[in-house]
Amino acid sequence: AMLVPSLIRVNDSIIDGNVYLNNTLFDNSVNFGNSDFNGYASFGGSAFNGAADFGGSAFNGDVDFGDFNGRVDFWNSVISGNAHFGDFNSAAYFGNSTFNGNVYFGNFNSRAAFSGSTFNGIANFMGSVFKGRANFEDSTFNREADFSVSAFSSEAIFEHSVFRSEASFANSAFNWDAYFASSVFNRGANFGGSTFNDFSDFRGSAFNNSDFSRAQFNKLVSFNDAWFNGSASFNSSRFQEDALFEGADFNGTLYLTRAKYNRLYISWKNIKELGYDDAAYLSLLENFKKLGYLEDYDGCYYEYRRAHRNQD
Repeated sequence: AMLVPSLIRVNDSIIDGNVYLNNTLFDNSVNFGNSDFNGYASFGGSAFNGAADFGGSAFNGDVDFGDFNGRVDFWNSVISGNAHFGDFNSAAYFGNSTFNGNVYFGNFNSRAAFSGSTFNGIANFMGSVFKGRANFEDSTFNREADFSVSAFSSEAIFEHSVFRSEASFANSAFNWDAYFASSVFNRGANFGGSTFNDFSDFRGSAFNNSDFSRAQFNKLVSFNDAWFNGSASFNSSRFQEDALFEGADFNGTLYLTRAKYNRLYISWKNIKELGYDDAAYLSLLENFKKLGYLEDYDGCYYEYRRAHRNQD
């Protein structure tokens, strides 16, 4: 590996050719801020040990980065090609950035700031570890967003974000508060098998088909005023504390087969159809009785009798 011990400053520049700085050890700060990279920019296998500033830069080809050990700044940058990133061992700032190609990210061992960013290609965070706050507030994902098998050790913030294609958070661990309030999922939202170890907030979010099957909610969860347009599966999900669905609308089929909950604050009149399962109906009836929701109990019981007859 090549060692670069001194400060590098190439800011406000236009770089027309390809850049190959693979397997390089940048021991000091680097500043490429507000620069245009018009070719392929390759820093693969390199390590940035000092602060790295790429803020306001435009990458018009593919980019390849190694690990960042110091603070890294990509604020307001545009990456037009495909981008591969290694691990971030200090704070990573990507706020208000635009990714036009497919992007692949490693682990974030400190805070990850992506608020206001736009992902026009596939956003691949599969298996990523976020040790600090992960902030994707007000972001737009126009293609698939893959956060499956990820681990969030601090707050996961996705409020006011738009997922126009498939969004997968399947089998992920949220070990701190998870904020998805007022987000829009235009296609499938997959949270199947995920664990929420702290408060999770989906208030006012809009879902098309959503899968929360086998999800484990270990603290309070709020889906108040959420909008479920397609099918919503909570099959085999577990709610350890109160599950709030007040004002939530289910316009497709709601599935609660083998779901376990203590108090489910949900309104029967807002459920267009409950996927038929004997035990699911009986649990829901028991829940309405416990909460004193007599009107909901009556409506659910009437529908259960009708559905039960159709099964015979």
